[in-house]
Amino acid sequence: MSLFIGNISRNVDQKTIENVFNSYGPCKIEFRHRYAFVQYAKDKDGEAAKNDLNNKEFGGLKLNVEWSKKSGRFDENHSVNKSRRSNSWKQRRDSPMYRRSASLSIHSDDCPRDKILKLKLKEQKQNKQSKKDKDSKKHSKKDNHRNDDNYI
Repeated sequence: MSLFIGNISRNVDQKTIENVFNSYGPCKIEFRHRYAFVQYAKDKDGEAAKNDLNNKEFGGLKLNVEWSKKSGRFDENHSVNKSRRSNSWKQRRDSPMYRRSASLSIHSDDCPRDKILKLKLKEQKQNKQSKKDKDSKKHSKKDNHRNDDNYI
């Protein structure tokens, strides 16, 4: 399991971070911009580092040290050559976030959001219709005046 190290100060160099985290046991460190991932050979070393260094002021900022959301950033079983997108369509297909769902308005009239939407659409239609009616009245008056002029 790897640790996420966040809020690393710009005043702290990579070597200093390596020295601090290596003092808890042998580890591999993957650096990013102002954060890093640390994987210890033994979980107990990672737990000790997490407990000691989380919220500890380091270079003017408090470090954020927690277990990373995805384990095994340095896992030997993880293939570097494997395409990141190879199974992405399957994951999206099965994910509730990407699944399409039927509109609530078709199935339920009880949803307040749907009621508001229906009212707004109805109001827009009425506004368009009233505008058309006004325009048609204006045109018909103009046409009547034109016809009157022809007879004069």
